[in-house]
Amino acid sequence: MSSSGKVLFCVSLLVALAFACHLAAKRVDYGPPRADAEERKGGAVDEATSAIHGRVVARMEAAEAVVCGRLPLLQAAALFRSLDRASPHFRWEDFRHQTAGATDDERHCREVIALTAQVLHDKPAQAAAVQQKLEKELQQQLRRGPLHLPAPQAAAE
Repeated sequence: MSSSGKVLFCVSLLVALAFACHLAAKRVDYGPPRADAEERKGGAVDEATSAIHGRVVARMEAAEAVVCGRLPLLQAAALFRSLDRASPHFRWEDFRHQTAGATDDERHCREVIALTAQVLHDKPAQAAAVQQKLEKELQQQLRRGPLHLPAPQAAAE
């Protein structure tokens, strides 16, 4: 994945989180009580915001676990895949267009690799070393044949 692709992906995540926070802020109501339909709509926005936030946090925690050596690349990629599959609004075509890789499983690995740079944003030399190590690991996996991600597991504490 090119550096511009990595930046675009990270910016997309941040925009989604910012939008979710914006929606949550709009939920504040100082006026009279709302009608039932409005309350249900507000509840749906809260749920969507919470779901987006949860996915962003899960991705960041997984990337941190990869950086710390608590979670292997393929396990983190499997977690990313399950998060994407769980979202009814995930844009698969955008994902496939913006993320390099021959398969979705490879793309999820590249997603993890890109996010490790965000985890280490204040340590560029370490970020580069981690990304290089993970890219090498991915290339070794690809040389063995088609990449198949395992079932996702939570990061070790």
